[in-house]
Amino acid sequence: MHQKAVLKPSLVAKVEAAIDASRPEWDAFVEQTRAPTVKGGPLGLPLAVKYIPSERAKDFLPARIRRPFCFPSPFPPPDPPGPSARPSPTNGIFIGNKDYTWGKAVYVTGIHQPLSTATYGRVGLVSYFDPSKILKVFDARDENNYEVYLEWLQSQPLYSRALLTVHTNHWLHGLRNAFRTQFRIDVVMCNPDEQDEGLWYTDPADIWLCVSDFEPVPKMPGQERLKDNFSKVFPDVRLTVVIEEEFVNPNEKDSKLPLPRPPAWPPSRVRQLGVSTRPPRAPKVSDIGQAYWQGKILRVQS
Repeated sequence: MHQKAVLKPSLVAKVEAAIDASRPEWDAFVEQTRAPTVKGGPLGLPLAVKYIPSERAKDFLPARIRRPFCFPSPFPPPDPPGPSARPSPTNGIFIGNKDYTWGKAVYVTGIHQPLSTATYGRVGLVSYFDPSKILKVFDARDENNYEVYLEWLQSQPLYSRALLTVHTNHWLHGLRNAFRTQFRIDVVMCNPDEQDEGLWYTDPADIWLCVSDFEPVPKMPGQERLKDNFSKVFPDVRLTVVIEEEFVNPNEKDSKLPLPRPPAWPPSRVRQLGVSTRPPRAPKVSDIGQAYWQGKILRVQS
């Protein structure tokens, strides 16, 4: 557990103001991720997508059922899903607990930028989420906002250790977790920090989401911490998109090792297309939405 500084009221006010100022961008993002449940139908709940390696795809295949595979009426779906709802094939999306961009979280994009994280795997998992439960958003793309975060960071007792020891990566990611927990931030919006060589899949201006799950701290009333295991924010995760492309790293000697995450982008470190030399045929929001709600799988060809 990280040490917490007693913040000046003025700094608390700045962080809260940054959170409030992030709301319009979040609302616009949500609206762009809604899609009709059927062709020509009304817009459904917003949808997010996360890509995983193909060897894990079988865990997300829907169970075989005799009747047509579609979401039951009424819409929107019940929360939590009741006995009439289609069963999810898994417990959901696993919460990443490594040194990702903003720490422990689930990382997704909206379906309006459907291929932005496809460099991480060929299988796109899609789930709806309830925007009414996303109460606090921090837009880290905004220059004023990240200046506020840096001011908060410099106020922390561990700041010098985070900058001046060999454990910089560990401490800085831990402090990002602490920041999100201290202000109970549900979502951090950020730009991509990795991309494919041709920028055909990932646009540097895309929006990536760091999504938090909180749980009570045992024997500490009123205290919360970031949750482990599976996310509850995305209640109905489905294998929906499959891209017909592989990404390789030219310097990768062992396929079991993670790809390096360099601070710059030398050509030898950037993911390159391993199958084709053509850009993908990006699916439309409506195509992904209908595939998700109707239990189909959408192919993305190159």
